[in-house]
Amino acid sequence: MVTNQAAVRLSLGALLSVSVAGCAFAKRSPEMYRKDTTALLETKRGELKACYDGVLRENEKTSGSLTIFVVFEKDTGKITKTEVREAQVPAELQTCVENSLAGLVLQPGDADEGHGTFTYLFEPGPTPPAAPE
Repeated sequence: MVTNQAAVRLSLGALLSVSVAGCAFAKRSPEMYRKDTTALLETKRGELKACYDGVLRENEKTSGSLTIFVVFEKDTGKITKTEVREAQVPAELQTCVENSLAGLVLQPGDADEGHGTFTYLFEPGPTPPAAPE
């Protein structure tokens, strides 16, 4: 099978800020919160790659970063808000990423609302080799 889509290097940047005072089930340290939220967002890697692949079909040289602010609801851990803070990618990709993150739930939820800022880096890579026949 031959594909004409570019490979994607999609990386989740460092969590830039977190403000959480406590947890309903266990108190997370900032490091634990960073680890848990990063792992949660990693579950969407496939969807985010699909978002980027869609943009690459229109312009194979599209690249850039996207910084998103996320709010986790207290007690439930559900993402209740996503807000683009800085974008160097097309609006279509921004919207697709925001929609992909909507509805995620961090378990267990915390007693306080959590805030995080995440940066995604989108870069096209070399075209993957054709699979053997």
